[in-house]
Amino acid sequence: MSRESTRLLDDFPDADFVQPGVSVMDASGHDTLPLADRVKGWYRPNVAGATALSGEPLAASLLAGAWTYFPSIAWRTARLRRHGFRTDLDVALDLALMIDIVATGGRLVLDDVPSFQYRRHLGSVSSWKANDGSRFLEESGFFAECAQRMTALHWSKAARIARRHLSSRLNALTRLPSSIGAGDRNGTALLLRHVIGRATPRLRTYCIQQFQGAPMIRAENMPSILGRTLIVMPAFNEEEAVGDVVREVYATLPGVHILVVNDGSSDETTAVARAAGATVAEPPGEPRSRRRDATRLQVRNRSRLGERRSD
Repeated sequence: MSRESTRLLDDFPDADFVQPGVSVMDASGHDTLPLADRVKGWYRPNVAGATALSGEPLAASLLAGAWTYFPSIAWRTARLRRHGFRTDLDVALDLALMIDIVATGGRLVLDDVPSFQYRRHLGSVSSWKANDGSRFLEESGFFAECAQRMTALHWSKAARIARRHLSSRLNALTRLPSSIGAGDRNGTALLLRHVIGRATPRLRTYCIQQFQGAPMIRAENMPSILGRTLIVMPAFNEEEAVGDVVREVYATLPGVHILVVNDGSSDETTAVARAAGATVAEPPGEPRSRRRDATRLQVRNRSRLGERRSD
């Protein structure tokens, strides 16, 4: 524990954990600020000096952006032992611990003065699990669980943020070009599903065909290629979510182009996506809604035919 963190724990006797100010360096020890850390900065509360945070505002903020640097956090030993780490999580276990503490009345002290140097490694568990999409299976379940927990606490804003988990979906979105370029069909399917719902085989094939042979893209190189990047979002009856996702992408990755591929939605997905600024297209072939209606018609016709034969 750093001397500054110890001082903050002394100054805030009711605090359960402290997030000191952090500066980021790369594997060579040079100062850096890659995309992931810039996003953390956008979501982190803007404070002037050490400030105590708690309750729904803190839970909502953490769920929105997971902006803390876990190795830098100083903990009250008693509170840490009371909760501990969840053994069923690999990636979200640090956020889960913080949410456990906040949901039971815990307080965080956030300082804006850097007193901790954080080394950014590409080979972390969260990095390699993000590349194949598997981390987002865990995150989907975790956010669904948090939404239920926040609802039970009557923290409606935090519950809504957990249900939408836009920053997590945006993270998955930035991984799509690399996954598609590497020919990882399973990883692409996981990423698509996390970004905007279930991806049908036809939509998955369509998206892969558009980007087959795309170069591998690392997060730290994203800013230089944003103007040449097309992000494809498959959508089916997503009028409630697609607008927020499109606007969040534009706000976080200015300059990109977004193509929403509408798989025969019966709601206002197309209008909402276009209103948010996206281009909307429908892939060739019969949309899912039409296939579903045709199947229902066939079932009804067979049922009627059976009734006539019985007469």
